[in-house]
Amino acid sequence: MIAALAVTGLTDAATERPLPPPSGPLELPAGTTWSVLPLEPEHDAPQSSAVYRLSEVIKRLRKDDPELSSEMAALELWQIVQQMIHPRAVANPATGEPLSLSTCAVQDEQLVVYATSAQHDEVRRLLKQWSEAGLRQVSIEVRLVTTCLSLKDLLPGVGGTVLNLAAATDSPSSGGDGLYVPAFVRTLDHQEAVELFARLQADPRSNLHFAPKVTVFDGMSVSLLDGVQRPFVTGLLTRERGLEPQISVIAEGAQIQVRTQLAADGQATQWFLQYQESSIDNVEVLETTTAGESHNVHIPHVTRAVVATTGAIPNGHSLLVAPLRRDSQGQLHLCVVRPQAVP
Repeated sequence: MIAALAVTGLTDAATERPLPPPSGPLELPAGTTWSVLPLEPEHDAPQSSAVYRLSEVIKRLRKDDPELSSEMAALELWQIVQQMIHPRAVANPATGEPLSLSTCAVQDEQLVVYATSAQHDEVRRLLKQWSEAGLRQVSIEVRLVTTCLSLKDLLPGVGGTVLNLAAATDSPSSGGDGLYVPAFVRTLDHQEAVELFARLQADPRSNLHFAPKVTVFDGMSVSLLDGVQRPFVTGLLTRERGLEPQISVIAEGAQIQVRTQLAADGQATQWFLQYQESSIDNVEVLETTTAGESHNVHIPHVTRAVVATTGAIPNGHSLLVAPLRRDSQGQLHLCVVRPQAVP
């Protein structure tokens, strides 16, 4: 009997079989509406120059901080506007020639902006708010979720909007493949957010990640990455002394960019959000030999899905964004953003 018990004790304990990934259609909450958002080629929009006087805004900033010089106040305003209009060169997809780009410069107490009409409207709105209320601060909380639960079972109540044809981008230099996916968007009040997180924490296959809270001045952008950045040699440049490798760094994972603008009364926040998921599907290697030396060039194939949306959210509310596709493990990826004015 003792020998039989010893043998029994050496056997492996029974292990639970993993649940199969969910299959079938994605279920949405009742009352979901649909909206089609056409792709907007911002770089093709007409651009013009405008000069904005900063004297009133600088006067308001120095009232809040008497030690702040006029030059430093103008520099702070320039940095925020520079970031807001995203100045970058964009190549014409037909010719490869660089298109015009949005820029801004500060001269004494004047701001010279070359941008689209929509960007000029934002600059005027911000300068008016800054002159009246100063540079207010906004804290931004971001939570990332992976879950096998459906949105119908996960979200309390009804409602939400599906953005059809969410914007997709890719980088030609890294072999990106754009993927068009619809995205579910919904504003959650405090109680709905509490119920959502309680259901997620009660599910053993759901994961909830908290990003560090970020506090910025009104009008500035926040960029967060949950993933890795991988360098690749994606090209070679011929020099007199030989070949010089060209390095491209590709982010893999989820990236969130949020820019907020507080309402004049501070009771709501206008947000501009871009949520991007990217994955490196495979990497091809190109072998070349020059002057007797062997060199390898990587050709990464990257899939990117980008959801871009804008709207207004009351204080104390959160924004839920969920691309409507499952990953290889059958999970949905959700992003919950909560902007809040700092008293």
